[in-house]
Amino acid sequence: MEPAILTPDLAWAAPDRWLATLRDRTAAGWLWGLEAEALLRATEERAAALARSGCRGTQWRILLLESEPLPFLAGFFAAVAQGCSVFLGNAQWSAVEQTQVLNWLQPDLLWETQGETIPGTPPGDRAPLPSATEPWIGLPTGGTSGQIRFALHQPRSLAASVAGFCAYFAEDWPGPQAHSTLCTLPLCHASGLMQVLRCFWGGGRLALAPIAQGLRLGSIGFLSLVPTQLVRLLGPETPWLKQFRVILLGGAPAWPALLDQAQVAGVRLAPTYGSTETASQVATLRPAEFLAGARGAGQVLPHATVVIEPDWAHNPLSPPIPKPNSLGSRSTIGRVAIAGNSLAAGYLSAQGFAPLDTSVTGQFLTDDLGYFDGAQRLHLVGRASHKIITGGENVYPAEVEAALWETGWVVDVVVLGLPDREWGQAIGAAYVPVNSTITPDQLRSALGDRLSRYKIPKRWLPLTQIPRNAQGKVDRLALVTQFQQLG
Repeated sequence: MEPAILTPDLAWAAPDRWLATLRDRTAAGWLWGLEAEALLRATEERAAALARSGCRGTQWRILLLESEPLPFLAGFFAAVAQGCSVFLGNAQWSAVEQTQVLNWLQPDLLWETQGETIPGTPPGDRAPLPSATEPWIGLPTGGTSGQIRFALHQPRSLAASVAGFCAYFAEDWPGPQAHSTLCTLPLCHASGLMQVLRCFWGGGRLALAPIAQGLRLGSIGFLSLVPTQLVRLLGPETPWLKQFRVILLGGAPAWPALLDQAQVAGVRLAPTYGSTETASQVATLRPAEFLAGARGAGQVLPHATVVIEPDWAHNPLSPPIPKPNSLGSRSTIGRVAIAGNSLAAGYLSAQGFAPLDTSVTGQFLTDDLGYFDGAQRLHLVGRASHKIITGGENVYPAEVEAALWETGWVVDVVVLGLPDREWGQAIGAAYVPVNSTITPDQLRSALGDRLSRYKIPKRWLPLTQIPRNAQGKVDRLALVTQFQQLG
């Protein structure tokens, strides 16, 4: 049931209400695995310290690099409650990455495991934050793909995502005495932070625990996983996974064989689509549909609008074909564009503030290519920036990957463009074969009836495992290096 607090005006998300809400949630016993009273005390102490230090409003910025949940959440709640802009850092960043962010962000305060630091201000002016009446909440993005930057949210954009989620899952959200969510993802990422805020504002209990311990709590409604976590858990932990009402699956595309395995096991998966910029998911496939054989990212949540930009249609691309029980015909494939009040205002980076890339209609124009099926379920087929131009022909990796999956001879595969003097880019396929007898020649031959000749990979890289980061996203730079080493 959707809690009464989540009124459409989002007034409940105002920073001056955060401490009162935290006190109410503490009295309700909203945490497991973390002492709620200790979190409240730490938050109040940090908020008081900020007030004494003369926190100067939304232009005052705090970089949070805490590795433990209690000081991390205390710092986050205190900063927002005092109206200070807070940037969520990842304690796992390398020393180089931390230094890089400190140099351009130039925070007024650094809260980290070693304690509070007032950094020395480097020469030069720091990039200003946009003027605002409420604090900015910077969620990190980038890192492995380039320079770290922050997507700039505010309390109400995060609250809009919570309200949309709770409305969409009104029938599945447990009562206040149940464990609503088991959070195992990093709190500095949107995927972890939004689980905290759903329980903070939406009611229910939040369990912060390692997966092995949390799975055995019982009476848990929601779990969020990335595909690499699901791979490790399916099989030995399947009986425990089946206790969850909803297992949200996001962070990276899940391959068909993994989804089929989960369906056969009776795991109530809910594949999602969203991003840091959208404050977590804007579309989710309901578990009942998944178990019935539907695929894709499901229908759009009520707080968002998702459309396919016709000006970015790519008709030559043939997407993975939906399951036979996916209803009706599909829309044209194009760039996914998103509107809604959960969107970030833009990015803050070493180059300064930049608003989100928007289409002519003012919607956030993502790099994702997708389409809607006849049941208005969103399907993603790849990224526009991953397009390969080989010999003057456009090739989209998703089409080639789908054809390789159809052979039944791979358990994982990634297709990418590699620099080539003759072709400009050569198509490379990194794959994990079902067994060691599968050869590139066999795969190449099997694609002959499925793809045009120019779409068939010219270079092949057999692996025992596709390299992915902690969020399950493919490490493309590592793959390019492995192709180069192969010669």
